[in-house]
Amino acid sequence: MLDFQMVIAAAIALNSRLAPVVFSQALRILNDRAEAEDVTQESLLRLWKAAPKWKANKAKITTWLYRVTFNLCIDHLRKSNRNSGDVQQEVVDDTPDVECNLQNKERLQALRRAGDPAGSAKASGHFASHCRPAEPRYF
Repeated sequence: MLDFQMVIAAAIALNSRLAPVVFSQALRILNDRAEAEDVTQESLLRLWKAAPKWKANKAKITTWLYRVTFNLCIDHLRKSNRNSGDVQQEVVDDTPDVECNLQNKERLQALRRAGDPAGSAKASGHFASHCRPAEPRYF
């Protein structure tokens, strides 16, 4: 029974020392008290599960715990973005695409070869207006 009491004492000591710091980190990232409490609980649970396999000479427990907390926060943020239903508007790039630029260059070169340098200067703006930006591609 003494071993069980020592384990409980160790868990209480670990939680009382690390929970406030982990909670603070999670709250800063998530800006939501309930989510930060969930992340804190999950982080400390993962620490408790990893404790028997921990190699003290490899890294500090706090370094590992802060990284786990950060990763869990990012997971929560990604999950909330997926479930929010907000549709992010696509940014439309109306600059001519590469193909259009090449066509314009070839047209200008053809006009110059034909001996119409003045017309090619006027036409350079005209060609760009006829090229449409590439259609958005969804992969």
